Amino acid sequence: MVFAVAAFLRYSFFIVSLLSLCAGAESDNDIRRKLTLLFALNQHDSNCPPPSTPLLFLVAYIVFSGLVSLALGSTTVRKRLAKNDSSTTPTQARIVSISGSLVLQVAATVLTALALKSSSSETARYPGAPMSRVTILWFSRPLATTLVTWLSIFDHSIYRHNSEEIVLIDSIYSLVNSIYLFPSVAHITNHRKMPPPTQMARAGSALGILGLILAPLWVWYCIRIYPSLEKLERENEVHQVCASLPIFATSLAWSGLWFLACWLLWAGLLFSNTNAFCPTKSAMTKVTMIWLFTPVADHIWRGIATRKQKNEEDGGE
Repeated sequence: MVFAVAAFLRYSFFIVSLLSLCAGAESDNDIRRKLTLLFALNQHDSNCPPPSTPLLFLVAYIVFSGLVSLALGSTTVRKRLAKNDSSTTPTQARIVSISGSLVLQVAATVLTALALKSSSSETARYPGAPMSRVTILWFSRPLATTLVTWLSIFDHSIYRHNSEEIVLIDSIYSLVNSIYLFPSVAHITNHRKMPPPTQMARAGSALGILGLILAPLWVWYCIRIYPSLEKLERENEVHQVCASLPIFATSLAWSGLWFLACWLLWAGLLFSNTNAFCPTKSAMTKVTMIWLFTPVADHIWRGIATRKQKNEEDGGE
């Protein structure tokens, strides 16, 4: 049901955004100026890092999240955190853990936006992005969903539940792309001739819109096949792994498409104006600390949430 609601919201925002698209004749400078307003972040001095630096930071966050999923996402670790030997998780406990994870992700995103915004200086040429746009920009970054899903192939029987939860959490988290950034970039870059970085941003927005079109089909397929996985939950482990492979493959394909869309969007925006996104070193240090803490806290929380629910059920019996 949550998958269906997420897909419906994405598809609705996609339809609304299509209605706002209209071709126009604007100069490259006008297009670049409009794109700059979506991500401008200027520090007080003139030492602006190249666009590759923020992108490398994103790569580091993604790799770290993947390593955390290997260390804390296995069934063995999750059972220890939950103090529960059962291979199944009550529905209510799963809803609580996923909801708490979303709250944690959103809170970390807001803190990140505050850290980045603290290094912004407004000028007449680049007024700097408002707090809301900095927040949305970070919501739209490439996520570790694809890497975590791919790493679960090491032992899909013990990493399957964790990877499926992360796919669901990241799918809901990335709804902000559908609300604002993808449609905005698609509208601004709806021109035939543009410089290469701007074309990259347009390609990202196009792939994002394609992902919105495919999302309802992917969600429908997962909802249709998931009950069969629940029936096999108590059967032979090999049967469980084989039955989950279709969801694994479709999740990997869909999250890969979304990752590529977000990566092209970020790279296109940053390279369209190399002097516009200039966070200070202290701001990037704060952001790094936030996103070294968040993946670890997220995995621990999802285990503890299950343990609390289990204790409540035992107490009520």
